[in-house]
Amino acid sequence: VSTDSGQTWTGKSINQTTETPQSVSCAPGGRLWVVGSFTFIWSTDDMGETWTETTRDEDAILTTVQFFDENNGIITGEFGTAMKTSDGGANWEALPPIPDEFYPQEAFFKDPGEGWLIGLGGSILHTRDGGMSWQLQESGTPVSLFGIEQVGDDLLIVGGEGTMLVYRDGSWQRLEHEKPIRLYLRAVRALDPSHALVAGIGGSLHIVNTSGS
Repeated sequence: VSTDSGQTWTGKSINQTTETPQSVSCAPGGRLWVVGSFTFIWSTDDMGETWTETTRDEDAILTTVQFFDENNGIITGEFGTAMKTSDGGANWEALPPIPDEFYPQEAFFKDPGEGWLIGLGGSILHTRDGGMSWQLQESGTPVSLFGIEQVGDDLLIVGGEGTMLVYRDGSWQRLEHEKPIRLYLRAVRALDPSHALVAGIGGSLHIVNTSGS
């Protein structure tokens, strides 16, 4: 964790666990949430000094966690796992399984109702009812997809073979970024309404103009 805008970092141990953390999210209000293997969920109110933990005792990896406010959040993971909370994580309610035991690599929800999951083989799933049902969206690519982020009014996805997709006018379109990226991109974060930082294999970092100009 860092308390000086990333100038210095301090390592924190999560309960000396042998499970593998997969994703971290900061809820409004400052509580950190981490999810990982064997359906473990950890949270901390003091930047990692002390942790509370829970698990569903299932051999599944949780891969995404997102909170919309202090009380409402959603988690997805391996074997089509999906769950939500409305009481700040005190209890997690199982949602209907994601179709075909979908294995989300990343998720993005605009709000508690509408969201997207991305995964292997160019798969993109979309929900408008908070994860009660999912519809497949055409990605136009067979490569695996790993990162999704809202950049201005657009959604941007990054994945294998340097692929970038942008969601405009109700469909996913390839973003021709003209960057020298031959292998996969793993993560994307918005910098401003028209630029994103993308990261991938070999320590590659690129700033991409998403406006199409």
